Amino acid sequence: MKSLIVILTFLYSFNLFATDSAVIPVVTEAMELYVQNQTVDFVVRPDLFKIINILKEKEIDPIYLQNILAKKTNSTLPEKDEYDLMIENQPSQTEVAALAPAISLHAFKLDIKRQSDLFSDDVYAYYFITDGVIPTGKITSIYKDTKSGQSFFFNEVDRAIFPLVGIPAKVPQNHLIVDYGIIESDGDDIKEMQKLSSIIIDLAIAVYTTRNPEGGAVLAQMRREIKALADMLIELNSDDRLITGSFAFKNEEITDLLKDTTYFEFSKRHKEGETFGGFDYTLNFRLLR
Repeated sequence: MKSLIVILTFLYSFNLFATDSAVIPVVTEAMELYVQNQTVDFVVRPDLFKIINILKEKEIDPIYLQNILAKKTNSTLPEKDEYDLMIENQPSQTEVAALAPAISLHAFKLDIKRQSDLFSDDVYAYYFITDGVIPTGKITSIYKDTKSGQSFFFNEVDRAIFPLVGIPAKVPQNHLIVDYGIIESDGDDIKEMQKLSSIIIDLAIAVYTTRNPEGGAVLAQMRREIKALADMLIELNSDDRLITGSFAFKNEEITDLLKDTTYFEFSKRHKEGETFGGFDYTLNFRLLR
């Protein structure tokens, strides 16, 4: 018991004062070894070993990573926002377990009122969903040749973001926090961007569980680490666009929204400019009991 208190005290102190990422420098070092074609057998450190294995299994293009490494990397974590404070100040599980029904969250449709150029683009979305402390991730398929004035529905696999596919519904642990991004590209690198997006959480967890396997599962700044790593890896070219947003529901808010109905629909609109070069996207969600 005493050792557990020491670990939690260390983690809390680290989270309170640290501003630099613990993940980005390790991922960057592993990427450099991967680009240099260093075989895993000669990598001694377990955190680098795990990350290189993830890159190899996903068949990430070394040339694409080399372009990321050539750019200046910011290893500072983002400022805490209201959702980070929600994670840190969450009540105990027993206090809220009975408040919310089992639910599912779908992102079912994307409205493209205006894209940033006159050409058709390829689009995909990614989500980091924090249910309790440790996020899970979801990446959609690439939807090709989308145009201004078009709307499309995500397929039945892509639309389910909480819980993950295969589980019809789940009671959130105190809250449900969603960080999302929409990638719009008319270049050839969108497949590499999509593959990198799909392993961001795996890379972050590989670092934390290797460095501190006892306390990694309760580290409240994991969400900030994942957001910082996403900013670094999804480094866009001039013909690409990244739209990001966040929202959250506490369990009592979910209960109130679904008190007299079986579903609740809401939208998140992202708009910039009124002419060429601007954009206007609306992502539509459905909360189901």
